[in-house]
Amino acid sequence: RTDAKLADFFNKFVPGDGGSSVQRAYVVRDTTKLFALWQELKVARLELCKADAMWEREKKKGRDRRPQTGIWCGCLGKAVDSIDHHWNRVQEVSAKVHAERQRIFQEREHESEQGPLQVTAPTGFVTFHDRFHKEVAIRLHTWYQNSDYIVLTQPPEPSQLIWSSLMSDEEQGRRWLFVGYLAILLLLVLYTPLIVGITNVARWVDLGPLQPLWKGVAPTLGLTIMVSFLPTILMLIFHSFFLPKTAGVAQDDLQIWYFWFQVAFVLFGGVVGPDISGFANEF
Repeated sequence: RTDAKLADFFNKFVPGDGGSSVQRAYVVRDTTKLFALWQELKVARLELCKADAMWEREKKKGRDRRPQTGIWCGCLGKAVDSIDHHWNRVQEVSAKVHAERQRIFQEREHESEQGPLQVTAPTGFVTFHDRFHKEVAIRLHTWYQNSDYIVLTQPPEPSQLIWSSLMSDEEQGRRWLFVGYLAILLLLVLYTPLIVGITNVARWVDLGPLQPLWKGVAPTLGLTIMVSFLPTILMLIFHSFFLPKTAGVAQDDLQIWYFWFQVAFVLFGGVVGPDISGFANEF
């Protein structure tokens, strides 16, 4: 899983006029730890900006009192200068971000001297010198003898990429996919009962003078809530377990599954009816 080996692979099976058809090859790096550190750095910088703003506000009021923040020290807490604390935190996390970046760059520079890299993901991008070699390479999996180990697709727009999914391992992705299907199945089983249950609970509510208006809303309240939140719930499942490579793939999955959820409600909604307990007792 190195840039050089990826380029050599395509140059071997799709040779160019001068022996090289690949302009650039890049294997995605696993920057999960770096991303977490970067998010931590953003939070620390935000807290430092808040502390500076609070101090400026105090100075405008004629009170040169620096803001304080509480931190844990053993089993007890103590108040420290907020600006100094967050400044030190920014410096500490910045050093960790720099060290993690250097580690990734150093492994990339010495990739030819080492074995399998620890920072590489099972996904890469290849740029060819011309379109002809690209079209030949995109059909490589149809005749390559180890086609189970390589999947070639047309790259999407960079803005559509979900980099966290590109960094996931294939075996780990299969496990999460299984959990995702279980979550979809659970949601499918509970979809119709939740609609009926929310509607029944809404009918029990008495709003007094507004009861006539409520009677017009309550019968469809469960359907309105579930239909409105279903896309959000499905997208949470997709991004958590299905690990789509692009936003377009997630939208396509949403369209397919949303359709089947509506079909399931039309088919089973009338069978279950408004009495869930009575329907359950029949079985």
